[in-house]
Amino acid sequence: TSLAGFPDSLLRGHSASIAISYRLNQIQYYRYQPKGKMHPKDEKSVAMERLGILQQVICNTLSLSVDEVAAASFLQLGGDSLTAIEVSARCYSSGLTVSVIDIMRCSTLEEVASLASVNDEGLGDGSSSPWSLVAEEELPSIMSQVQEQCHLGPEEEIQDVYPTTALQEGLMMLAVKQPGSYLTTSTIKLAAGVDVGRFQAAWEQTLDVCELLRTRIVHCGSQTLQAVIRTKAKWQYATTLATYAQQVRDLRMTYGSPLCQYWLLDQGTQKVFGIAIHHAIYDAWSLRLILQTVAKLYNGQEVLPMQLVPYTGLIQYITRLDRAKSGEYWRKQLNGASPSSIAFMEGTPSPADGAGSESLMHKIGFQIDSTVPVTITGASVLRAAWAIVVSQYSSSEEAVFGATVTGRQAPIVGVERMAGPAICTVPVRIRVSGKHYPAPCLQQINNYTCAGSSHGQRV
Repeated sequence: TSLAGFPDSLLRGHSASIAISYRLNQIQYYRYQPKGKMHPKDEKSVAMERLGILQQVICNTLSLSVDEVAAASFLQLGGDSLTAIEVSARCYSSGLTVSVIDIMRCSTLEEVASLASVNDEGLGDGSSSPWSLVAEEELPSIMSQVQEQCHLGPEEEIQDVYPTTALQEGLMMLAVKQPGSYLTTSTIKLAAGVDVGRFQAAWEQTLDVCELLRTRIVHCGSQTLQAVIRTKAKWQYATTLATYAQQVRDLRMTYGSPLCQYWLLDQGTQKVFGIAIHHAIYDAWSLRLILQTVAKLYNGQEVLPMQLVPYTGLIQYITRLDRAKSGEYWRKQLNGASPSSIAFMEGTPSPADGAGSESLMHKIGFQIDSTVPVTITGASVLRAAWAIVVSQYSSSEEAVFGATVTGRQAPIVGVERMAGPAICTVPVRIRVSGKHYPAPCLQQINNYTCAGSSHGQRV
């Protein structure tokens, strides 16, 4: 990728779909009465204030006027799951806690506002102190195993250890079974005006503030844990793209190994930054945050701790989920279901170990009619369309498949500023009746998606 004028271009090319949070006037829930006493406002006034803040946030997020948002759902106004995350974050900055799921699910903004609450001043980003997410009595053994599996030197320090998500655990298992899988490599050509030393310093500072770039995953008994390692930056160098490509091919990212490696390619007048990073420590959302951080630091801007939320917030949220409740939810949803077998793929040769590595990507452009009187998303339309295809080719009246979601619908303060992987894959079961999907069926799919969001990280 060629970036002319590195910092500005980087920000333009990788700007996240989240704007800098701003603060509206905090909601005032008390009014003065005679003799200086304060009494709670009546319920109607409170509801109107909540609705007013919600409408203003949505207007700014979707570039709409107040009149346009008066009588419609968020999805009918053109919102989607990504902008819903932004709205939730902006509302929180304005003193109002609104869940992403409610924004997506409710048929009117009045209903969303009625479910909102005043921010709990004691509510943080859910992050925890180091070492608090593993059993204290196991720490000596864990420290020893991390030291051994990661082959740490005397200058390297273990900063924290905590559990992995189900996604991270699964991806590392695949990394062993299919070497090179879920490994992303990329090169960025640095424009002639870029100060290479300054760029390297910005990247090294980014490694400090984005701790998952220094995280390794280890096996400790029956547990899969991730260890944050404080270490000096380890640049690799090459003079040609061919040399860099060969070094990348020789990489083996597995348990105990670094999951992010980086290069500086010196091709004379052209300098190139190369990176190889495993999906166990990033997703597309967090990569945008990482690149934004590099650009800010290159420009001399300070990146404060509160601007990036620790990944432990997600881990702590997951560990507190009700496993039994989530398990019961998915058992009920998938009772009697069988994975769909698609006939048009039966002739495709499969590897001996049953693990495929091919993919097909096709972009489809479409727009949902804003006059449709239901709250549906583009994802719901695509799921419905895929269900019809799967149903036809599998000669079944239902389709069962996996869908990857952002995972940032989780009620974690600042989840939109968390530089780590939140995505998760959830099972989707759609019963197909007839040849067409009327609006009620699409609404049902959307409701199914919203309901499953609360249990996605436990699949």
